Amino acid sequence: MVKKGVTCLVIGGLVLTGCAAQNQQPSSEGQTVAEGTLLGTALGAGLGYLIGGGRGALIGAAAGTAVGYAAGSYVAEQKKKYATIEQRITGERAIAAQATATAQSQTAASAAQLAVVNEQLQDLRARKVDVATARDRADTMLTTLQHQKNQLESQRKELETRVKNQQDFIVETEKEIGPNDPQKAAQLAQWKADIPAMQAAVAAMTTQISDISATETKVEQVRSI
Repeated sequence: MVKKGVTCLVIGGLVLTGCAAQNQQPSSEGQTVAEGTLLGTALGAGLGYLIGGGRGALIGAAAGTAVGYAAGSYVAEQKKKYATIEQRITGERAIAAQATATAQSQTAASAAQLAVVNEQLQDLRARKVDVATARDRADTMLTTLQHQKNQLESQRKELETRVKNQQDFIVETEKEIGPNDPQKAAQLAQWKADIPAMQAAVAAMTTQISDISATETKVEQVRSI
């Protein structure tokens, strides 16, 4: 029964996606949203089944549909903002560069804040203060670290979404350009070359989050004395 339910859900997603595409005007925007939804449903169901069996497939398909629709919607909305593919590439490269620079700045600021907390922790260890004082200071540090980590995790998630959106848009643009326009293909290659920097910024945020967690562990040790 579960397998039948999974099959029906996936097929249902395909049917609904097809209907959505037909109800849209015959434009690439409508097709983009439909394709994103379709791909998200199929991938979500497949991955969900591998992870959690039939129930996992049902959950994965639902989640995948939402993610796929969001990705397709981004591409469709952004396409409306540009009159030409050249303008699109220029505009989206500017968005990618700004997102990367912002993430790098956020990570650097977090690293500076973490350095301050680590100095405070070393100072607390060096001084022989009473247990109550040590715990109070440790509590303050933990509050600061938790806020810092939550903020960075949210920023990382936002950047990951931006990376995905950029990759989806590149794929869509590559389809439109085709194989017979070397000038646009060269511009597209420059856009593609921006993605690794965004991914590196995500990786740097991930490392910084791990560093914060490591410091939290050290502060907890002081607090538990």
